[in-house]
Amino acid sequence: MTDVRPGAFGVLLRQWRERRALTQEELAARAGLTVNAIGGLERGVRRRPYPHTVRALADALGLTEAEFEELTASAAAPAVAPPASRLIGRDEEAAEVLGLLSARRLVTLTGPGGVGKTSLALDVAARSAGQFPHGHVVVELAALRDPARQRDPARERDPARLLEEVAGRLGMPERRRGPLLDALAAHLAGRRLLLVLDNLEHLPGAADAVAALVAACPDLVVLATSRSPLRIRAEHEVVVEPLEGPDAWALDDPASVAGAPAVAMFLDRAAAMGAPLTVTAANAPTIAAICWRLDGLPLALELAAARARLLEPAALLERLDEAMSAGALRDLPERQQTVRDTVDWSHDLLDADQRRLFARLAAFRAPFTVEAAEAVGGTGLTGLTALVEQSLLTRVPPEADGRTRLRMLEPIRQYARQRLAASPDAAPTADRHAEHFLAEALEAAGDLRGPGLIGRLDGLERSHADLAAAAGHLLAAGRAAEVADLVWAVWPYLALRAHATEALGWLGPALSSGRPVAPALAASGVLSYALGDLDRAWADTTAALRAGVSVETAALAGLVAAFVGDGPGARRVVAAVAEPDGTAPDEPADRWAWALLLGVRAQVAILAADLAAAGRRLEEAERVARGTDNAFAIALVLNMRATVTEAEGDLPATAGLLAESVTRSAAAGSRWTLAYALPALAAAAHRLGDPRAAAVLLGAAATVTGEPAAPSSGEAGRVPADRRAARAEAAALRAALGEEGFRAAFEEGRLLPLERVAELARGVRPPGRG
Repeated sequence: MTDVRPGAFGVLLRQWRERRALTQEELAARAGLTVNAIGGLERGVRRRPYPHTVRALADALGLTEAEFEELTASAAAPAVAPPASRLIGRDEEAAEVLGLLSARRLVTLTGPGGVGKTSLALDVAARSAGQFPHGHVVVELAALRDPARQRDPARERDPARLLEEVAGRLGMPERRRGPLLDALAAHLAGRRLLLVLDNLEHLPGAADAVAALVAACPDLVVLATSRSPLRIRAEHEVVVEPLEGPDAWALDDPASVAGAPAVAMFLDRAAAMGAPLTVTAANAPTIAAICWRLDGLPLALELAAARARLLEPAALLERLDEAMSAGALRDLPERQQTVRDTVDWSHDLLDADQRRLFARLAAFRAPFTVEAAEAVGGTGLTGLTALVEQSLLTRVPPEADGRTRLRMLEPIRQYARQRLAASPDAAPTADRHAEHFLAEALEAAGDLRGPGLIGRLDGLERSHADLAAAAGHLLAAGRAAEVADLVWAVWPYLALRAHATEALGWLGPALSSGRPVAPALAASGVLSYALGDLDRAWADTTAALRAGVSVETAALAGLVAAFVGDGPGARRVVAAVAEPDGTAPDEPADRWAWALLLGVRAQVAILAADLAAAGRRLEEAERVARGTDNAFAIALVLNMRATVTEAEGDLPATAGLLAESVTRSAAAGSRWTLAYALPALAAAAHRLGDPRAAAVLLGAAATVTGEPAAPSSGEAGRVPADRRAARAEAAALRAALGEEGFRAAFEEGRLLPLERVAELARGVRPPGRG
C-alpha cells in the first residue's frame, strides 16, 4: 500500500490520475470540480478535502473500494504532532523519501547549503514511526569539524570518527570489547531503526564509515544529508531542489501566486515574524519577484521574511536587489552566493553593537542559554532580541529545565565565524567563552553531588560541544591545571554520560606535567574506573590521596580497592579520613562524599565477612545518601545494601532495594549503577520464581554493560570475574526457559528503553504480593 500519511493525498491523486491517462482538465470535468481545485489538491495547497469531494474523485477515477479507503485515509488528520516550524512545499519529496526508506538501506539528501536538507530529513523521520518500530536517532555532525580549530585531515578521513559519534548518540557505553564496528553491529542487531546522519560533507571518511555500518547492520536504514553524494553502492541519492516559485503566467491570479511553495513559505515566515501579508493583485508580481530572486532557497526566504516587518514588499525587493549584487565568494556555487548575500544584507542592517554581538555569538557550538549569550557576547536582552527578530538567531523549544535557548543556523554561524575571525574580538571572545564554561562546570559540581543531579546531567549534555571547546582553548593557553579543575568538578557527568575517554584526553597535559595536581589525578582515577581500567584507577586515586587527602578522593580510591577485593587496601584508604562525628556535613557535596565513604567502610566489612557491621554502616550511608537526594549516591548505596541482604538470604528485601536502584539509575541515565543492579535483580527475580522477567532484565543489563549478544553456554571461564555471575545466571535461565524462550526474553530486554526497564524492575516481587 502507498504511504497514506498526511500530505500524501495529492501524491496519490496525481499518481492515479496519471495511471488512467487523464489530464487535470479531464478529471475536473468527470468529478464536477474546477481545474484549479484539482491543481490545488495535487500540489498540497488543499490538504483536507471534503468527504463528498473525495468520493467524487474516486468515482471519476474508477477506484476500487480498497483504493478509495486508501485515498480517504491519506486525507485524514495528522497522526503525529506537526513540527514547531511547518515544512512547506515538501510533501512530494517527503512521500518519495518515505517510500525509498521502505526499500533502500541508504538514502542521501543532497543539495546546496540552505536548501532545507536537514528540515526535510527531520520531517521524514517524524513521519516514519510506522516503518521503524524502534524509532529514529538523529546524529548532528556539523560540530565534528570546527573552523576555529586546527584541521587534522588524517582524523577527518578516519571512518572511526563518525562511528564514535553514532555510538555516543545511541547511548552505547564507552567500556566495550573488540572493534567499534562489531560493537555497533551487535548493539543494533534486531532493531529496525532509522539513523539520520546530518551534515556529512565535511567528513571525507564518512563514505567508508557509512558503507561499513550499512553492511554490518542489516536492520539499519540510514538517511543522510550532504552537499555531495557519498558515492557508495548502497546509496540512493535524492537531490533536494529549491522550493518552486509561482508560474509567470499566473501573476494575475493572487491565489495561484500564494499557493506556490516558495511564496507560501515566505508568507508563513513573515506572519510568524508579526508581519502578515496578503497576496493581492497589486503586490502579487512583487512578491513573486522576491521569491524568484532568492531562487526559492528556504534559508534566504526566511531571512527575507524577517525584513517584512520593516519594509513593504516593493521596498524589500529593492533592498534585496542591492544585497544580491554585493560582492560574493566566486568559488562557491551560485545558490550559496545568494544565501551569503542574504546574510550579508541582514548583517548590514545591524548597528555596530549588534554586529559585534552577532560575531561573538558564533563562538558557541551548541544551543546556548540567554545567560551564556550575555556572558560571552557582553550584552543584554536588547541585542539578543534584535538578532532573534532578524532571524539571525533561532529560539530552540524549551526542554525539561524550562530554560530558553538560542542557536544560529549553521550557514549563518559559518558566516558569523568569518566575521569574528577577521575582527580584533576573536581572542577575547574565545577567552570569555572558555571562562564561562569553566565557571559553569565549577558551579555544576554541587548539583552533580546533590539533588540537582539529573537536571545538571541533561544541561551539561546539551552544552557538551561548548564544554569541549572551552577545555581545548584552555589547554592551548597553557591552563592545564584549570582544565583539571573543570574535569574534577563534572566527573560524575563525564562518567555517567559516556564522555570518560574524551575527558581523559583533556587531562593529558596536566598528568604529564611532572607534578600533576590532586584534581587531575583524582579525575583520571575515577574516569579510568568508569572505563574498567582498574590498574590505572588504583594508581591515580592513591596518587591523588598522596597529593592531598579529601573525603571524595578517599571514597573513590576505596571503591576501586573494594571492587578488586583488596580489603586491606580499602581499609588503609578510608583510615586516612577521620570518622564522621554522627552528624552529616553541611554542604551537599560533603554529604555526598561521606555517603560514598561510609559505603566503602561497609565494603571493607563485607570483605571481612562481617555482615552485621556492614549492615550498620550501610544504614548510616543510606541515611546520609537520602539526605543528599542524589540519584547516583542513593543507587550506589542501595546496591551495596542489596549485597548484604542477598548474603543474608532476604530475597524480597534484595529485590526491593535493587528495584529502587534501577529506577533511580534509569532516571539519571547512570549506567555505572545499572551495570550492577540489573544482573543482581535478574538473579533475584529468578529465585523469586519469575525466570522470564529475569531473562529480560539480563538482556537489558547486557546492553548497559556493552555485551548485547546473548551469552552462550560454557563461556563463564573465559570472561572477567565481574561478569561471570551474569554468565552463570544466563546458563541457569537457559535451563529454566529453554534456548528459544531464553533468547526471546533476552532480546526483548536488550531492546527495552530505560524507562520500561525501570517499570519491569518495580514489578519484581515475591509471589502473592501485589
